[in-house]
Amino acid sequence: MYRLIVMNGCRILQKYDQEWKTTGLIKRVEGDIKPGIYNLFLSESVQKNQSYRGLLLFVDKKENIIYQKTGQGYVKHDARFFGKKPPIGKIVTIQYRGGAEAQVINN
Repeated sequence: MYRLIVMNGCRILQKYDQEWKTTGLIKRVEGDIKPGIYNLFLSESVQKNQSYRGLLLFVDKKENIIYQKTGQGYVKHDARFFGKKPPIGKIVTIQYRGGAEAQVINN
């Protein structure tokens, strides 16, 4: 279970294990991500027949997951379906071609 905390121009990834613990390094926030707590653990898997518009929050390189905040909540994309890393901190639309390849449309 992960959450992303953004404050003072930095982002902190935390994992829950009986309590919230900071994992990894504290890094500068990217793009237009606003201060707040982003509960990535609430993310739902995407449906390949839909498109998703929203703010790209975080790429989990270890798990190959890209987290996006949409108007309906949080979704997680399988990073293996992307040709190149999408722009974190930007609002984009992601749609899938043929149910597999992810296409990023900058808005």
